[in-house]
Amino acid sequence: MLTGGMFAQGAERWYFQVDPALGGDVLIESISCKSDGDEISKIFEIECFEGGDYYVDGWVLIPLTGKGFQELKVSVNGVLSDFSFKSQTNDWQSLALTNEKGIVATIGLKRVKI
Repeated sequence: MLTGGMFAQGAERWYFQVDPALGGDVLIESISCKSDGDEISKIFEIECFEGGDYYVDGWVLIPLTGKGFQELKVSVNGVLSDFSFKSQTNDWQSLALTNEKGIVATIGLKRVKI
């Protein structure tokens, strides 16, 4: 389960390495940011130990613009998915993906871009 832990780094990563049972079914290998013009993305490299559906929840702040709330698109291994994060308020919030299954993944390393 990849619930809220997508930002785990440093001490958080160490915490899950000490007791892997607390970390769910994936290991966050790395997190990076990418800027391309007006678009800023966060890329998570995760190691899946079992294939299946992975529920994804994120702690996010999506600013309100003149066009409303921006929708955060999600891609897995470079393939844009049909689900996203959609904000309902102009404040920090815990959001789940707009689909009920989450990310469908096979065993191995995955790149999740938001």
